[in-house]
Amino acid sequence: MTSDAGVFILIVGSVQRNTTTLEVEYPPYVRLSGTQKTVEGRNLNVTCSYISGKPPATMFYWTKTDSDFRFNGQFLWIPSIGREDSGTYTCFAENTYSSGNKGKANATIEIDVQCQ
Repeated sequence: MTSDAGVFILIVGSVQRNTTTLEVEYPPYVRLSGTQKTVEGRNLNVTCSYISGKPPATMFYWTKTDSDFRFNGQFLWIPSIGREDSGTYTCFAENTYSSGNKGKANATIEIDVQCQ
């Protein structure tokens, strides 16, 4: 828990003291609205909104369900969107802990492309 972070002092007997700092690392938190409607032919730009983890997120990417689609970056950009672009998209945010392990978070949004 983030509230577990702080400085701790260990006292053994009356002479020896050790001080250590505990830093708590945690993944980012991703937020997206449920559905975004747009009209065929327009440019689509969706932001992967997030609350930073510790350390801050360093990698963002998007995928589309049932597709090989992958878009790197915090902002999903689809120029001249078509009906075939309708579907469920997931934004992933990652950070890397000091141990080398990764913290991951994701959220989905439904893109509904309507006829002109």
